[in-house]
Amino acid sequence: MSERFEDGILRRYLLGESPEAEQEAVEAAYLREPELFAQLQALEDELLDELVAGRLGPAQARVLERRLALHPDGPQRLRLARLLAARRARPAFRTPTWILAAALLLCAGLAAVLALRTRTLERELRETRAERLESQALGQALQEDLQRERRAPEALVEHAETRGPGAVLRLALAAGLTRGAHGAAELRLPPETGALQLWLALDDEPRPAYVAALQTPEGRTLWRQTGLLARRVQGRESVVFQVPAERLAPGDYVVLLQGSSAGGAPEAVGEYVFRVRR
Repeated sequence: MSERFEDGILRRYLLGESPEAEQEAVEAAYLREPELFAQLQALEDELLDELVAGRLGPAQARVLERRLALHPDGPQRLRLARLLAARRARPAFRTPTWILAAALLLCAGLAAVLALRTRTLERELRETRAERLESQALGQALQEDLQRERRAPEALVEHAETRGPGAVLRLALAAGLTRGAHGAAELRLPPETGALQLWLALDDEPRPAYVAALQTPEGRTLWRQTGLLARRVQGRESVVFQVPAERLAPGDYVVLLQGSSAGGAPEAVGEYVFRVRR
């Protein structure tokens, strides 16, 4: 779908007065909409007339002159505009034929230069946008790596409480990782394990009661317990959530912990991610 911009927005863009977000929007549309170049060209011609007529402010005039200097036909266009402005300021007289011929030749040359300029601008815009996207992607990847290192959950696996069938294995988890994240705590369940006891560390003040649900990464609930209470485990306030071993096939799991609010409705407290191997 074609995207239209008001002349005021494009005027600010040509004079270097656009906010960064507005500048990016114009440049992105420029690569998609060929009609936008014609609109920018017409506004640039109007600004050029205002420049030679002295109707632009000093700062605006400097920005436009620098912009014209960056393009092959810029100085020629500026000279032509000043010539025409001086021509309009003088009393009318019959234009000599040689001047008309020279103007026609100049226009033909400008048309060729404009075609070259269009291709140059399109290439420069594509390269600038590609560099900006690459820089943003790199910065985002570095930020995500840093967050994963800061928020990676601590995991502790203890020996079974009892030997043989029905043994209970313990796993301490801290909230932080999101569903499907790398670096989840891994746990190997021996065949004789009867249950897995999860110690879910709390980051906030304890609530009156908690609800814990064991889910797949897709959000399907496999096991749920209500009425759980916080207690101190290994020096941290935690909620103990026990899951039958038969519910735990090899794969990734998410424990969604909710705590009762002041009004009694449950609120999400945290998500705890771990992986089971057999």
